[in-house]
Amino acid sequence: MSAIAKKSLALLASLVFATLGQLSAQESAGIPVHLKPDAESPQIGTLETIALAVSADWPDGQTPVSGWTTVYFRGVFEVYFNNDFFAKDLSPKPGHPYLLDDKADAQQLAISTQNDKTDLLDVGANFSKIELETIVLAYISDTASPTASVPLNAVPNPDQEQHFKGILVAVGNAEKERSGYGFKIVDTANKFLTYVDGENLPESLALKDFVNLPIEASGKVKETSNNTPRALLASGIKKTN
Repeated sequence: MSAIAKKSLALLASLVFATLGQLSAQESAGIPVHLKPDAESPQIGTLETIALAVSADWPDGQTPVSGWTTVYFRGVFEVYFNNDFFAKDLSPKPGHPYLLDDKADAQQLAISTQNDKTDLLDVGANFSKIELETIVLAYISDTASPTASVPLNAVPNPDQEQHFKGILVAVGNAEKERSGYGFKIVDTANKFLTYVDGENLPESLALKDFVNLPIEASGKVKETSNNTPRALLASGIKKTN
């Protein structure tokens, strides 16, 4: 082999390894989660993989933005809250904004509710810093997640009753159409555990009444194949602490 050919092969190899390295870095970096359907909007977190995405519908009155997908994103955030809206026990009063900066015109992450999990970190003159654990409506770019596949899991013994602990979430229209199910259970890191079929539940236990709550569900898992996602045929469900 000539010296020129060897040099060309070495250059080609270096380009291939550089490309693979870039792809690996992008994969390990995860999928950016944004506050708005705009790459310039604040990034509020990262998904390790598209399988962890919990699909959501676009908000009423908001026109869907091409190239973006709405998701429910669960996380722990550092936010700011107006000192005027704290209760006597130093908990945030419901109905006021959690802000990304200590300014009145800062971007809003979410609105406070009565059931928020918060921890006061620092008291400021006008705004105090809070650690907030919540689920927010967020956005991921379709270019960051080109293959939104349904997680598949084999079931060793479909006749044995199974128990799942996690958070029940309602899936978006696209995922519902793809999977055939309207609800799924995820863990605290938004990792998919199973879809849920509630057709065998009594009328007093409607799945919609447990959405976004920590739950334990039991029942038999439907048999799966390479083209069908795991689903729990629930016989019982209850809220957990």
